Amino acid sequence: MNVLPGPYGAREVVIPYLGGVAAGLLVIAFSANDPVSTLAGALLTAAHLALLARYARTRSPTAQFELQRHLSTPLALSVSLLVSARQLPMVVDWLAVFWALFAALFNHLLFRSRVLNAFLGVYVLVGLLLGPILHPRPGFEQAAVVFLALATVYVLWYQRTLLALVDESLMRSAGEARRAERRDVATGLPNRLGLIEAVDELLTMPRAAATTPTLVAAVDIDSSGTLRRKLGGLGYFGRVRMAVANMRRRAEAHGIREMEVGLSGADRLLIAVEGGTQPHALLADLLSALGNAPAGLDCVAGFALHPEDGSDAPTLIESAESSLLFARSERLGRVRRMDPAERAAIEEEEALVQDLRSPLGHAGFRLVYQPQVNAAGQVLAAESLLRWTHPSHGAVSPVRFVPALEHAGLIGGVGDTVLQMAMRAAVDLRRAGLGTIRLAVNLSPIQLADPGLVDRVEALLRAHNLPGSALEVEVTEASVLHHVGRSVEVLNALRSLGITASVDDFGTGYSSLSRLLELPIDTVKVDRAFVSQIGERPAAERLVRTILLMARELGHHTVAEGVETQLQHDVLASYGCDLFQGYLYARPLEFSAFVDWCSRTPGLPGPLRPEAAH
Repeated sequence: MNVLPGPYGAREVVIPYLGGVAAGLLVIAFSANDPVSTLAGALLTAAHLALLARYARTRSPTAQFELQRHLSTPLALSVSLLVSARQLPMVVDWLAVFWALFAALFNHLLFRSRVLNAFLGVYVLVGLLLGPILHPRPGFEQAAVVFLALATVYVLWYQRTLLALVDESLMRSAGEARRAERRDVATGLPNRLGLIEAVDELLTMPRAAATTPTLVAAVDIDSSGTLRRKLGGLGYFGRVRMAVANMRRRAEAHGIREMEVGLSGADRLLIAVEGGTQPHALLADLLSALGNAPAGLDCVAGFALHPEDGSDAPTLIESAESSLLFARSERLGRVRRMDPAERAAIEEEEALVQDLRSPLGHAGFRLVYQPQVNAAGQVLAAESLLRWTHPSHGAVSPVRFVPALEHAGLIGGVGDTVLQMAMRAAVDLRRAGLGTIRLAVNLSPIQLADPGLVDRVEALLRAHNLPGSALEVEVTEASVLHHVGRSVEVLNALRSLGITASVDDFGTGYSSLSRLLELPIDTVKVDRAFVSQIGERPAAERLVRTILLMARELGHHTVAEGVETQLQHDVLASYGCDLFQGYLYARPLEFSAFVDWCSRTPGLPGPLRPEAAH
């Protein structure tokens, strides 16, 4: 095992090579015209110049480290031995000992090369025997030299053995660390990384039948964390181990040959089974084993099959977890696999998100404006609606791209962009003499929970020299329910800037009188789902009248969305609705068309406009 010391970079490579070049030039300079010494010095210089040139091309310290161990250092030692024998034959043995011990120490501290140690042993034997051969000495001197040679070789052999033990220990430690990286400490089960490796091995195993599928499942256990809080860490993970043992016994009853079980986080089991020919029945039985006493874990699972849903472990696990999302939205005990249409929808959304992240895709955002008029046809406000033009596919419906923005966590940044565009439009309305028209923008739950939102809105108002009354923020009941306290705080802060607030889609969520009392809002918007049923369902009409009456009694203004017929307009007006928004008056308009629409015939009843046609 080669051990690369750290830090080991350009300096550690270049300086030894320059030293080799300098040593070769010194050998040539002091060779006293000895052709062998001159040739050896030239070889040493040329070799190190070549190593420098190779490093300049590759810039790989690791490769140079190996060359220093196995080429540069042995070559330098060989040249020193040769030149010493030619020029200083009386002391060549002592130089050999010095260089050998120095190189051995260097090897022990840095290189850890058993190959170099073997070379040093040969070097010492040859170097220490050259002196007596070239210059006969008294017997005791020869005996001393031989003893020194043998002692040095023994030291080098011992060091080689020691390095072998160090290498073995390092390899064992690395193996243990690798196993620890792939195991969950609390349960001993493979973690996600370990299971990926196990599944890849399972996929490469020879199968008894080519048609035998491999099943990969993701199982959520105790997703609410109730059991874990009740039992504590040790008790909970003990319960998980017990449940996995139950599941293994149940799998054996099904004749399962190979099954791997891993734990991803605290609440998700990952299961890989070879031979899952009846996946729904098999997983339903395994889940029942997890839920049986004494384990008692409530579970829901999603699964994928190889090769239909993926050809490798990461893809199969991702497919299983995507299926789990669908299963989790249904009911406990449910086993689910995504059908092709659902998979295609996910892949389409992923592609959409990638396009939304790109600068070119981001440039396709724009706002359109749908007027809100009173009973006399005067435009008092407009809702700013986000539209997106795909770089290559053209216009994309908000029904598709808005959920993609939310799932990808991009809605907050895009929401800030909408605020900026709406304020620039408000400035342009003032320049066009339409400064009394208020522009409404929708706030997402992520924006509403952002502690920096109010400061950014205030900074934008100052930057555009706008009063707060130029802007209205719309929130949905669902977004407010995420963090009611935080939502109330943010809405109060925005209203202190002069901005009005409205609750959108009222009546479709968890609507209640207490919610209207709690929220600091100015306007209630009646959802189009109720407005569209006016004249068709008396119950829906009574509900709309109740919402309008309740809002008026609480001092709130009202806006009816989705008004498309004269009958709807007349009924809503008779109930005292303040503003109307819908195709009966105008579709969402580009800014220039909106300005023209507002400027041409102010004060006329909306239904009489020619643009009212569908």
